[in-house]
Amino acid sequence: MIKLTVTDGGATQEGFLNEWNDCSVRALALSTGIGYAKAHSLLKAEGRRNRRGTKLRMIRRALEKIGQFQELTPSGPIGGYLTRPRYPTLQDTVRKYSTGRYLIVATGHALALIDGIVHDKGQISGPRSRVRNIFRITLTEPVSTIPNQSQINELWARLDKLEGK
Repeated sequence: MIKLTVTDGGATQEGFLNEWNDCSVRALALSTGIGYAKAHSLLKAEGRRNRRGTKLRMIRRALEKIGQFQELTPSGPIGGYLTRPRYPTLQDTVRKYSTGRYLIVATGHALALIDGIVHDKGQISGPRSRVRNIFRITLTEPVSTIPNQSQINELWARLDKLEGK
């Protein structure tokens, strides 16, 4: 079972209401902790167009600008008679990399994996989707996490309680 935290990576908080096909922007922002606007501008500088997908080379170059990453080789079980390597599933990758921060590129989708929890908008294609690329992100300074809606609601309830409402 894959643990999933549904988040838009800060897109609505930073005013990107009319953006889609931005899974790589969200994954870059969440895995590195740089914020959606900065991730959007980094990928745009590499050639990404608004409301379009992103190529893998654009993600690599944006990560190179940020620094502090290592590309891992996804390895899965060897196939049958014709022994060709197969890409691991998303579920196997989540199990294998349960600690740390990762940007994962699966078939047609990018997502962030932080300490064994997938952070995405809820568009993952499932636990059997094949992982093509894995980038381990090492941060130089701590990241402030973006609160989700339930945490915001809890804070409002505490504030109302303090005000005596």
